[in-house]
Amino acid sequence: MTPLDPLKQNIQKAYDSITPVYNEWTKSSHAIRTHYVTKLLKHLPADLPSQEREGDGGKQTVLEVGAGSGIPTTSLLAQSSNPKTGLPRFHVIANDISSAQLEVAKDRLSEFGDRVELRGGDMMALSFEDASLDAVLGMYSIIHLPRGEQVVFLKRVYSWLKPGGWFLGNFGVEEIEGVFDRGWLGSGAEGGEMFWSGWGAERTCEVLGEIGFEVVSREVVTDLEEKDGENIEVPFMWILGRKN
Repeated sequence: MTPLDPLKQNIQKAYDSITPVYNEWTKSSHAIRTHYVTKLLKHLPADLPSQEREGDGGKQTVLEVGAGSGIPTTSLLAQSSNPKTGLPRFHVIANDISSAQLEVAKDRLSEFGDRVELRGGDMMALSFEDASLDAVLGMYSIIHLPRGEQVVFLKRVYSWLKPGGWFLGNFGVEEIEGVFDRGWLGSGAEGGEMFWSGWGAERTCEVLGEIGFEVVSREVVTDLEEKDGENIEVPFMWILGRKN
């Protein structure tokens, strides 16, 4: 596994230290995540072309970065079946930087067997053949990359996707060069520090368009996040994009 740079090491330590707290805290976003995964599923073909069915038993290959504990997204994908055959529809590659989260995911997703493949480490260290993935998802995860890396990663996603493949992700609405928080959900307890950045709604869509994505759907949804006993509103832009 590629060694992490200091920023990523701190993010890993942060998520490792808050795994139980985060998994409880994030339940408030499960309905939003499920809504957009369901929306994505409606766009993906029900079946692969005959020439592509050999590979992984006819399954479509989906990458999820920042999969965390695997609930609800990875689980939803893994249990999805082909409407024509009733067979498992996807092979899901679930990536996360947190080894603690992946241990939880390993337990929670064990029932799905080889339909789920867990990969630890920085998403920037992932590598796939060009035109090998049917869809890529990044929920509340790409925003942890520095802004320059976000552009590089999205370019890689575009190359990994098959023609007509789909990308689903969310981004901050406001432009943020970089924000550090050593205390988020207790994330500094083991020396970790959380980090977020973003280009803002307009520039993010411009970047996706410049890369070659068709932005099929763009919606702003406001999360209610609990902080210090109070609910605060945090808007995210949800993007559903297609490789032209």
